[in-house]
Amino acid sequence: AYYRQARNPSDDSTLMELAGEIGLDTARFGDELHSPIVQQRLQDDFQFKNMLGVQGFPALVLEMNDNYYGLAIGYVDPDSLRQRLELALQLQAS
Repeated sequence: AYYRQARNPSDDSTLMELAGEIGLDTARFGDELHSPIVQQRLQDDFQFKNMLGVQGFPALVLEMNDNYYGLAIGYVDPDSLRQRLELALQLQAS
């Protein structure tokens, strides 16, 4: 929605529309969107992002055996992404 349609993922109405588009119960989604547990999980995700040093989006981080490999921060072409994944797998194997 953000990249293809320039829709704001921080806007509640956008999130509600997207929830409906994928078949979620929009009333329940709306009720839970700002619930304490959802807000805590969001904050936990932000803290985890900061711990990993991720400063841009989209971001793709591979986790293997308690190790994290930043494969892509921002756009990465498929061939480069494949090379980065192969390197991470080699590093993990050694």
